Amino acid sequence: MTVTVEPVAGPVQLVDAYLHEVTIQRQGGLEGPPEPSLFVTQSQVEWLGGSERARFALLLKAEVVWPFNEGRAAGNMSTTVAGIFAVAGGMTDDEVVAFAGREGLMLVYPYLRSMVGQLWRLTGIPAPPIPTLDVMRTAAAMDQAGGEPLAQVEREPPKPKTRRRRSKPA
Repeated sequence: MTVTVEPVAGPVQLVDAYLHEVTIQRQGGLEGPPEPSLFVTQSQVEWLGGSERARFALLLKAEVVWPFNEGRAAGNMSTTVAGIFAVAGGMTDDEVVAFAGREGLMLVYPYLRSMVGQLWRLTGIPAPPIPTLDVMRTAAAMDQAGGEPLAQVEREPPKPKTRRRRSKPA
């Protein structure tokens, strides 16, 4: 049996996602161990390509803080990912902002999460993983906000799991 699937052309399509900017800093001399935190913000939506208005960019930024060096220092990583969307047909600025704040966030967030994880692995930074986006909860929160896009997703990363050693029976 052969199934032919026709490509679906929607009004907006994610066509590219790339690493836009990365900053990693160490902050020492702390009075106490820092609390791990994660803030994801939609920093910018802008039209690309002049007056054609056929593509726009959504920039998502993750700010991650984590303790290291036995809690005597904090690491701060700021990472921005650009999602490039193609628009079939006209969209107003308000429609683009509404799309970017909901569907755009949900489409670009996995790329942001993946790129931050890759940077941690490549640099050897002992930071906790960024959690996956709970799409249903995020969509429900946006619906409760009256359809307004959420400007910020604030989550505390999960604590690293510790392994327990099993003692061998005597």
